[in-house]
Amino acid sequence: MNKVYISYEDIENAVLHTAGSVVDSYELPSIIVGIVRGGMIPAYLVAKELKIPLMMITWQTRDGSIKESNQDLINILQTGRKVLFVDDINDSGKTLNQLIEYYSSVAPSGRMSTAALFEKDHSDHMLSFVPCKIFDKDDWVVFPWELG
Repeated sequence: MNKVYISYEDIENAVLHTAGSVVDSYELPSIIVGIVRGGMIPAYLVAKELKIPLMMITWQTRDGSIKESNQDLINILQTGRKVLFVDDINDSGKTLNQLIEYYSSVAPSGRMSTAALFEKDHSDHMLSFVPCKIFDKDDWVVFPWELG
């Protein structure tokens, strides 16, 4: 396994890349939803860059089994507003696939999109926006907030 260390400068570049891709899209989201834990910082930075409101949701597929049914998010989706889920890395795709599947029952078609700063080349989830960088499935990506 090859460890790849991501710097804060890498994060800044990836956030600008992601925010730029979102701006270039057909319609800006009404809210950005960060996925706790890894997506918290990326979602905050993308929301700040785009000046879009932010909320966090817990959806764990690796380090636990908490899957939050968030009534505020359901209400937003039911009104037809667009939501962008943001995570640090789209690894297996399991988290984002589960989130989209779970909330699709209340969301009109096309009202949810996904972004991650980085991606693994074997992911089963196709992001709505191209990530800043794609890593090999055998790379272990270490984010700066994971050091210590």
